[in-house]
Amino acid sequence: MAWITPTLDSCKRRIPKEWPALSSAARQQGEDADTIGQEVIDTQVTKIRGRVPMHVPLGEAGTIPDEMQDSFFALWVYGFITKLPGMKSLLDELRVKAWENANAELTALSGGKIQLVPPVTAAPDNEQAAGPGIEVAHEARPVQSFAGL
Repeated sequence: MAWITPTLDSCKRRIPKEWPALSSAARQQGEDADTIGQEVIDTQVTKIRGRVPMHVPLGEAGTIPDEMQDSFFALWVYGFITKLPGMKSLLDELRVKAWENANAELTALSGGKIQLVPPVTAAPDNEQAAGPGIEVAHEARPVQSFAGL
């Protein structure tokens, strides 16, 4: 199958009964549930894309391998619920176990233990996840002031 783009609507369908309470909790915090939900989507998409092995081309920006769809939703539900005060009671044993399994699957993905179907349309080369490496920082040089000249 192809890589998929997770949407807020697809995420809301995972928690239809809880969404009104979560939305209300966000408003009480002075936040918007849709905004928080999208931020969590962006975070989890980046997390998954960052675990894709270097030899597998990434799909277009904002997409994840469909093989990781269940893990994405488990990560999203957990991430969204934990962003809202007083809502952790919604994290029942099943959801916590799903979150743990999703994290284990991310580890397997980064270790190349999950075979991914390459995307139909690959991201530009400059969007490929970086492999292990180091970044060299250069010492900053003081800026000379020409005041008083």
